[in-house]
Amino acid sequence: GELKIAGRAYGNPEHERVLAYPGWLDNCGSFASLAPELVKQNFYVVAVDPPGCGLSDHLPQSHYGYSDVNEAPMIIEIADALEWDEPFVLMAHSRGGAVA
Repeated sequence: GELKIAGRAYGNPEHERVLAYPGWLDNCGSFASLAPELVKQNFYVVAVDPPGCGLSDHLPQSHYGYSDVNEAPMIIEIADALEWDEPFVLMAHSRGGAVA
């Protein structure tokens, strides 16, 4: 089955898009203070829970495991699932920066 990735959206989807990816064992809530400030600057922010964090599914046992290299392609998969065909800003912190 498909992996469920949870998250939270802020702002108007017609504005410039930002995908926010948090650090190790963190969730989309880590952007709860910053995202509204970005919305005021005409950005649309989607903050996600990485696999195994927050409300997102854990990776299946058959997966290679949690690592920066294995999670990096998920950024593109998330953007594809959001139907973001145009370039977007990728914002991350801590381990999320390594994944990005």
